[in-house]
Amino acid sequence: MRQRIKTDGRDREQSLSAMTEIVAESVAESGTESVAELTNDLPDIAQPIKCVSMTEEAADHWPQPGTNVMYMVRCADDTLYTGWTNDMKKRIAAHNSGKGARYTKTRRPVTPVYYEIWATKQAAMKREAAVKKLSRSAKLALFCPATGRDAATAR
Repeated sequence: MRQRIKTDGRDREQSLSAMTEIVAESVAESGTESVAELTNDLPDIAQPIKCVSMTEEAADHWPQPGTNVMYMVRCADDTLYTGWTNDMKKRIAAHNSGKGARYTKTRRPVTPVYYEIWATKQAAMKREAAVKKLSRSAKLALFCPATGRDAATAR
């Protein structure tokens, strides 16, 4: 019943349209009343609790310590680094002091651009692994969905 959608070059709207059609077909085939009823068997970690693009206006709004977070930062050389933490503000400070990841140590300072709050540590780590496999353009589409381009660099 479940199908995978490849987004091989199609724009996001076409992909969402295709996903909507597949979900509607799945609901019809299963004889259930709604998508919610169809997805009752999915684990709670299937969706993030909250997704936030970190703009200059939102820079002071950090997730509470103890919250499981998958995050992305922009490094000084304009690359993107993805990680997970349960104290985002402290982790970003560690990256900027050179005590974070080896990758960011030589690419300071880093600036947070996006984060997702997850119910469990395992879910945040799983999402981190999945996002690390994405292309740069796919990562940019997470926090700039309208254009798939980062407004700060216009790339």
